[in-house]
Amino acid sequence: MTKILVGTLYSGEKEYDKCLSSLESQKGVCWDHCVFKNLPNKEAHEKLYGMFASKRDEYDLFVKLDADMVFKHEDCLSVLA
Repeated sequence: MTKILVGTLYSGEKEYDKCLSSLESQKGVCWDHCVFKNLPNKEAHEKLYGMFASKRDEYDLFVKLDADMVFKHEDCLSVLA
């Protein structure tokens, strides 16, 4: 099964709970999630992409899901895999 690492940048977005719910509803994939909270924009992106680079041998796919983004369907990640 494809392993996916999802990274989220959060800085108070009101859609955050919906974002998390949409991720948790994903079917047919194995994913891990990491959230970077309340960091300046440049630092947040550096940490996120640095994490992706450092874990390139552990995961098959990396997804940046901002805190104001919501998956529309339960199979969004499985379609990528």
